[in-house]
Amino acid sequence: MKDLKKKIVLGTWSLSGDLGPVKTKNTYELIDYSIKKGLKEFDIAPTYGFGKIDKIFSKFRSEKIRINTKIGYDSERKKNFSIKVLRKSIYTSYDYHGKLNTVFLHNPRNEINDWNKIINFMKNLKEKKVIKYMGISLARDYYLESSILKEFDIIQDEINILRSGSLLNKKNNFKLMARSPLATGILSNKFNINSKFSKQDYRYSWLRGKRKKIIISQLDDLKKIFGKNIMNASYSYLLHNNNIDQIIFGFKDFLQLENIFKITSLKKLSKKKINLLRALEIKKYSSKNKKLFY
Repeated sequence: MKDLKKKIVLGTWSLSGDLGPVKTKNTYELIDYSIKKGLKEFDIAPTYGFGKIDKIFSKFRSEKIRINTKIGYDSERKKNFSIKVLRKSIYTSYDYHGKLNTVFLHNPRNEINDWNKIINFMKNLKEKKVIKYMGISLARDYYLESSILKEFDIIQDEINILRSGSLLNKKNNFKLMARSPLATGILSNKFNINSKFSKQDYRYSWLRGKRKKIIISQLDDLKKIFGKNIMNASYSYLLHNNNIDQIIFGFKDFLQLENIFKITSLKKLSKKKINLLRALEIKKYSSKNKKLFY
C-alpha cells in the first residue's frame, strides 16, 4: 500500500490573514507542530499576507522542510511575468529559505507572450540548483497548450468533488498537484446559506447572492451521494485518485491540522459513488454554470 502521507502538502494561505485574522504566535505553533508530526512540505507565496508567510517560514530554515513557492506577482500583488520581476521574487525567496523545492508560475493567463523565455529562465534556475522543480499553478479554467505544460515538472490545478478539472484523467509526464480540496471552505461541512465572511476575507466579495444559492444547491446534490460529511468525501476522492500525485491542504487551527493528520485513514470511495458524481457533473455542472462555481 502506498504511503498516502507523502501526498500531503500543507497550504499556508489561510495562515496569512488574507482569509481572516490569524495570530502570528499561533501560526508559529502550528507550523512547528506539523513539522514534529512529520508533515514537512509547505505551499507558500510572497503574496500571502504581503510577505508575512515568507518571513515566518524563514525562522524554520534550519528544519529539513520543503518549501514550494510562486512567482508572477510584484510587491503590490499585481501580476507581472517580466524576467526582472520574476528574478527579484525568486531570489528574495531564496534568501529567505535557501534552496527551493518547487517554484510555480502563479496563475498566468494571457500575460505571457514569450513562453520560451520564461521556461528557459526557470530551467536555468534548476541548473544553478536554486530550485529543484519547475511548476505552474493554473488559473481557474485556463488550460495552456500541452506543448507548454509538458515543460513543467509539476502542475497545480483546482480539483475537488465540485470541480474535477481537465487534467485529472489524462496520462502526462508531469506530476499533478490538487489545490482547494475543500473549495476554500465550501466543502468543510460547516458552510451553509447563513455563512458570512468578514470584509477582510476575500470570499466576502463573491460568495453571496445568486452565486451562493447555486453553490448551496450543488452541495445538496453532493450530500445525496456522499451524506452529510462531504468534507471527508472530497478528501478521500483526492487521496485515493492515482492520477493525483499530491494535494495541498490548508489549515488555520489545531483542529483542522489534526483532521489532516487523520485523512490517510479514510476509505476509498465506492465506484458507485464515483459514477454518481461523474453523472452529476455531466448533468448539472455544465459550462453555462461554470462561472457560478466557487
